[in-house]
Amino acid sequence: MENSPQTQTLRLASPVHDSFRVRAIAGMFDAPLEAKTEKVITFETPPSLDEDWRIGLIVGPSGSGKSYRALYVAGLYSIDYIIDDGILISGNKIIAGSSAKLEKTMMSAVRCAVFMDEKKRQEMIDAIKE
Repeated sequence: MENSPQTQTLRLASPVHDSFRVRAIAGMFDAPLEAKTEKVITFETPPSLDEDWRIGLIVGPSGSGKSYRALYVAGLYSIDYIIDDGILISGNKIIAGSSAKLEKTMMSAVRCAVFMDEKKRQEMIDAIKE
């Protein structure tokens, strides 16, 4: 890997389910549904990374066993770390972060899980660098 940052592009796409609740929430925020089906994020990877990134993602509804499956796959393939709902886990030990499951509202849980809080985000970055 070269010593300069590399630009990465991540494309996230999700179907919008047509339901009364979805239409009600979209109407409350005056958000067109078709604009919420895809998000493209461009970011630079730090030049200090010595190894290739190997990232996986497990997606599913609440209660479907994503966390269990992530721990199982990590053990099966000798994966050192997973991030689950705002916490960094190695083996069965929490290394850093706080669980989004403990948040009082759905919005605060989402903010926690995606590290929107600068202090918590920096804590996670520092833990990963160690």
